[in-house]
Amino acid sequence: MTKKTCPVEWEEVSSERACSMLAARPGEPVIVDTETDGLLVRDGQHTARYLGLLFAADPAECYIIKAPFTKELLDALCSTLLVGHNIRFDAHALGLNLDGAAP
Repeated sequence: MTKKTCPVEWEEVSSERACSMLAARPGEPVIVDTETDGLLVRDGQHTARYLGLLFAADPAECYIIKAPFTKELLDALCSTLLVGHNIRFDAHALGLNLDGAAP
């Protein structure tokens, strides 16, 4: 069996640009992943240093946002359908409340 890989281009964007992209695609699921400075994210000892966003409708585009993240971006993420592996870890790393309220 031959495995096919799909190269993904990525672009580093600001928190402000990420907010604009999220606002332009309301209701679209967004795949997220964080890169953190450690594993103790529940108590805030470690936090996300990078956030990766991949829009589900166009998986060939990947965006990387470098910390610090703006409150506006965190608010936008709270109103977005987020998809991820171990999403609770990512939410804690970003300081998002899991009840949907902004931090």
